[in-house]
Amino acid sequence: MSQETTQKEYDHECRIRDYFAKSLTEFRPNERLIATESVYQGTCTRVDMRTIDKFNVIREWEFKIHASYSALGQVQTYLAMARLRDNFRNRITGVIAAFEFHPELVKVIEVLNLGIELVRIPQWMARAGRIPLAMDANSNKVNSTATIIPIDRYLKGETNV
Repeated sequence: MSQETTQKEYDHECRIRDYFAKSLTEFRPNERLIATESVYQGTCTRVDMRTIDKFNVIREWEFKIHASYSALGQVQTYLAMARLRDNFRNRITGVIAAFEFHPELVKVIEVLNLGIELVRIPQWMARAGRIPLAMDANSNKVNSTATIIPIDRYLKGETNV
């Protein structure tokens, strides 16, 4: 993959993340945005998005078009940095948000009991920055539901939860 292709994919991931962050309360009504592109102090590492829910669970997010093993490594790095930053005082969990997940990635997360959430980004958001593709049939509102996929159902092939 060329550097130009990598940069284009990164830019696209950022647009998707920014749209998701802007609309977070529609996708996840019990969560609030803390930051996007947040740098861990003393490092060059930055998390795509950080949120907190009504139970004070902090989530460190990694956004991908197609999530593979690299996303797992990234989110684990974010978790370690965040837990060190907070001196292990807060409950912090990782989230990988993507349109598609490599099947073995899902199995690894389940088998190793990593406690990382997988969030399937709605397909209409693939064109982030443009007019959304899917519309709710009963209104003019965009159908903006992100799907949290329970690992056991994903492994059974039930991807439309």
